[in-house]
Amino acid sequence: MKATAGTLLIVDDMPENIMVLLDFLGMSGFKVLIAQGGRQAIQTVKYGKPELILLDIMMPDMNGFETCEILKSETETRDIPVIFMTALADTEEKIKGFSLGAADYITKPFQHEEVLARIKTHLNLRRLQLKLESQNAELQVEVEQHKHTQNSLEKSASLLEQRTHELESLNAKLQQEVQSRRQVEIALRRANKELKRLANLDGLTQVANRRCLDIYLPNIWQQLVNEHHPLSIILCDIDYFKNYNDCYGHQAGDDCLKQVVQGIVDAVTTYHRTEHLIARYGGEEFIIVLPYIDKKEALHIANAIKQHIGELKITHKRSRANQYISLSIGVATTIPEQKHFPTVLIAQADDALYQAKALGRNCVVSKNMEILKT
Repeated sequence: MKATAGTLLIVDDMPENIMVLLDFLGMSGFKVLIAQGGRQAIQTVKYGKPELILLDIMMPDMNGFETCEILKSETETRDIPVIFMTALADTEEKIKGFSLGAADYITKPFQHEEVLARIKTHLNLRRLQLKLESQNAELQVEVEQHKHTQNSLEKSASLLEQRTHELESLNAKLQQEVQSRRQVEIALRRANKELKRLANLDGLTQVANRRCLDIYLPNIWQQLVNEHHPLSIILCDIDYFKNYNDCYGHQAGDDCLKQVVQGIVDAVTTYHRTEHLIARYGGEEFIIVLPYIDKKEALHIANAIKQHIGELKITHKRSRANQYISLSIGVATTIPEQKHFPTVLIAQADDALYQAKALGRNCVVSKNMEILKT
């Protein structure tokens, strides 16, 4: 009988969400248990013994936070990793989840590669922790045996030679155990490092995700408040991307997103090699944060991005803006002030992006409506 990759419990009151996860997780070798509410999940955990729980936050009978709090309060379930599933991007909600003992978050709609990566990472972490605990227990037993042997040596001089030999053998075994424990600790540190990397990257495009943006933007804003230097934001949206997916399929859509992101990265790094952040802001929307860049330079970079994407010549026969994949781009610049928040600048860039779409798309618009279009 083929061994499974692990046992998972999916907790969600929406059958469509359950079916999406059930299909690809089952194909990935996992045994999947299902609960359609918090109370049912608590009962299922007791007999199903899952290694990891995927827990929806918004449920009618008992929400995910309440369910997680109960699981973490009971000895037999508190060590099971819990990954919250949510369509929300609220930082406070995420902080609340982590404070209740959640291991991670995944956002809806699901990216299969990201979900699998996070599940495998947390399963590996849990298994490494269990192995380390087992080895610690064995090591403690060996230490107690070691002490007992030493006491026996003190009581019986006649058995000194025999006991000395036993002690030497035991010490050698202890050294092997210590070495093994060090290897497990090294593997655990590597797994934690990989988890941190995954937590800040978009699983499909491999640029920063919203979580990374939410951490980076307030920090760079405060830095520029202190230094009184400009900050520019560029918002890019792929024109008629839903039509592209409908025409060519979602796999082609994913490949298109990867090519567009690489084009953005190439354009930005060619012109601006110092500090910046490129992040996936939405499904087909991307944000570039440019510290120390004024409006003129930001517009130059935005047009370089537009040009790079045009040169990719990715055919899009259902676009009403161009025969190839194109971008609508909004640009906003300010000198940050303590009394404002960075969300104000994002809103200005979003307003400029809206204007670019209203003007027919495939163009760059700044906040004060300077239009650069070919």
